[in-house]
Amino acid sequence: CVEGCPPPALQDTLRASRSAGIFYAVSAGNDGGEDPVFICHTIYHPLARYPEAFTVGATNYTTDAIAYFSSRGSVLGDPTAPTGLVKPNITAPGMSIRSALRDGSYGSLSGTSMAGPHVAGLVALLISANPKLEGLINRLEDIIEQTAVRKTTTEGCGLDSPTAVPNNTFGWGRIDALAAVLEAL
Repeated sequence: CVEGCPPPALQDTLRASRSAGIFYAVSAGNDGGEDPVFICHTIYHPLARYPEAFTVGATNYTTDAIAYFSSRGSVLGDPTAPTGLVKPNITAPGMSIRSALRDGSYGSLSGTSMAGPHVAGLVALLISANPKLEGLINRLEDIIEQTAVRKTTTEGCGLDSPTAVPNNTFGWGRIDALAAVLEAL
């Protein structure tokens, strides 16, 4: 939807889906820079840029550092947050993730599209642990955010301080599935 859906395309659909109890784990994008240079304000694709989307950035699973390519906030020009919307909401492993390949084999892939499924899987796990959470999008997001491993940064995207959580690099931090499930029970 990069070329055919300029903002605010799809936002009404996203709002309606949330109201119907559908959770969106949306990849932040891979425009955050090239190692060692990072670029702020690179979350701009629909749906990731919208306040209603639960936007997922990528980390390196071996070091827990932000993936150099992971798009960062703040999201500029959003009418609900004219000074900049804090994004991503959360991060998850997204570098060198074992994945199915087009040819039917397996290999390692990197990108926020590898991180998003970790969050979608966590949502399924939370609902499995506590079926009463089904359709409670705000509560699911809150559990994931409040149980995340807090991550700070000195990148300063969106004028973040070095101790800010949430911040425009990691959001609330890196997901912690065990802590989230324990909170959901």
